[in-house]
Amino acid sequence: MAALTAGPAAAATGSTTVEQADPAGELTLDVTNETDDTVTLTLSTTAENVAGYQAHLQFDPEATAVQSVSGGEPPFSADPVATVDNENGSVHLNQVADDSSVGTDAPTMATITFEAADAPTDVTFVAADSLVATSEAEAVTDLRRDGVTLDGGGDGGDGGDAGGPGGGALTAATAGPAARRPATTRRRRSRPT
Repeated sequence: MAALTAGPAAAATGSTTVEQADPAGELTLDVTNETDDTVTLTLSTTAENVAGYQAHLQFDPEATAVQSVSGGEPPFSADPVATVDNENGSVHLNQVADDSSVGTDAPTMATITFEAADAPTDVTFVAADSLVATSEAEAVTDLRRDGVTLDGGGDGGDGGDAGGPGGGALTAATAGPAARRPATTRRRRSRPT
């Protein structure tokens, strides 16, 4: 499978950009663990037939920093190619599934661990650089992209699940089409970017 690209670059590599009226799925960041020192996020999608992805995340480098990036669940269990720039507040990651000829529905693709923030700070997607690719080498760019707000000042406690004992509150920062899900105590939709 060729490198994942979007827009005019996609045409140059022979992949097809899929544009749809309704989002083809979501690309999300979810807090899966918080301690006093770290916040662990997973990168996942609700898209179907996923054989690869690329994501570009931005964050405030004065508030947090990436400590590590690792793979998700099979077929994305290997560590992705990651470029972390803590000085400027960005991380680029991409990966092709172990067998890119077979897509996976709604995979968890990566785990990113950040330093715990002292005050709330957003981790958001750069929409133009965040997409999934299917096993047919189609770049799916029409995705709703849900970032998160790292809840600064939470006690972190016992390192439990973000919504469990010792976990702080979290909210979501959204990019992409304006489709909304009902708010819950753990996720709050905010502005599109």
